[in-house]
Amino acid sequence: MDKPDAVALTQSLLGFDTVNPPGREADCARHAAKLLQDWGYRVETHDFEPGRTSVVARAGGNGVKAPLCLTGHLDVVPLGARAWSRDPFAGETDGDRLYGRGTSDMKSGVAAIMLAARSFAKKLHGTPGVVLVLTASEENGCIGSRHLAGLPQLMGRAGALVVGEPTSNHPYVGHKGSLKFHADFRGVSAHGSMPELGVNAIYKAARAVGALASFDFRQPPHPVMGAATLSVGTFEGGSGVNLVPDAARIGVDIRTLPGMDHAALLGRLRALMGEDVEIVGIRDTKKTVV
Repeated sequence: MDKPDAVALTQSLLGFDTVNPPGREADCARHAAKLLQDWGYRVETHDFEPGRTSVVARAGGNGVKAPLCLTGHLDVVPLGARAWSRDPFAGETDGDRLYGRGTSDMKSGVAAIMLAARSFAKKLHGTPGVVLVLTASEENGCIGSRHLAGLPQLMGRAGALVVGEPTSNHPYVGHKGSLKFHADFRGVSAHGSMPELGVNAIYKAARAVGALASFDFRQPPHPVMGAATLSVGTFEGGSGVNLVPDAARIGVDIRTLPGMDHAALLGRLRALMGEDVEIVGIRDTKKTVV
């Protein structure tokens, strides 16, 4: 791996299972950090909890102008319920196709960032320089990047920020905001043969899901980012088929546009889902157009 090409480096990154949850980015992060260090970068690793590792690598820098920041994430989304036709961590190729969980989002992007950094490593002396930021736990609320941003005097300024997410090679100059939460619904348990004695929490959650499916943001689409979106991603409830469930939970993922008030939006959603809903685990990340 001293001089990998884009495919070989992507394959090496795919070999690390960084499915989030649980994440386990540490081994992948150490692999990337070692390569960057070998290529002449000053490298630091930072864990927001054991095994959840982000990488910050720097080269050049003159103290006059802020450096260029290249960034991407090391974690990937879960495999899903359907069986894969190929090993999701083997990085198999077939013609011009490369298979694996995270091939597109975004280990190929991380590989591209790293190879760009390698090509400039020896040309950055006396320039504003380059900073690479490879984060843990982007897929579950940008926890790694939030952790890095909170470390005193670590990140500093950036003259420009380039994110290697998959965009079909079209440059985009903005990013939607992210608002994620769980909504808990309470009921009263009873035996399944006498449901009239209980209060079914799943019915409450189901009615909320139906209302969310047709939710109107009252916001026109953005010329670059399109419309705001809402998706119910999880539904949990009940402890046995013969019991009226006294608890249910849904997980909601919202992507917002610049200018949208997240607090006001949460208030509207709370009213829509019912008075006794409890919204928990809020992860609120605002982004704006550059």
